[in-house]
Amino acid sequence: MKNNEGYVTFVDRKVNVGDIISGETIVYPTIEDSLRNTTIEDEKEIAFVEVLGSFETAESDYYGYYNMKLANEIRVLQILSYDSIIEVMSDSKKSESAKTRFIKSFRIKPEDYKKFDTFESWEAIEAFQKGNPDIYSEDIGEKVKKYGEYSNKRSQRK
Repeated sequence: MKNNEGYVTFVDRKVNVGDIISGETIVYPTIEDSLRNTTIEDEKEIAFVEVLGSFETAESDYYGYYNMKLANEIRVLQILSYDSIIEVMSDSKKSESAKTRFIKSFRIKPEDYKKFDTFESWEAIEAFQKGNPDIYSEDIGEKVKKYGEYSNKRSQRK
């Protein structure tokens, strides 16, 4: 990825490859970061974009070291398909915090839950995709009783 490229999530707005969009836009370095100001219920499209002209780089206390680009004009280079987004975000190279941020804001089809195969991802899916936010406060033993052996993966990794 070039320094002037990144991701933008468009909510309730249809965009096309080649569109040039004017107006203040934040371009994020990763897919999961571009979902920062969205909810799981939002209709959204994630695009890979190029910043046209000059831009400012901003730091975020929320994301720590990430560099966001503040742009006045962008060009849509690619609209990411659902399958390509799931492939990137379920990759074993993605950090657990990145996966959790993604799972909180992007509706995943139930048949794709198994692609997120770590304990932390399983908890996030239970909480944010299935609507069970109490999962984070449950005892490991209770999780095993209610959800099965997979919910006990954390205790097996010590």
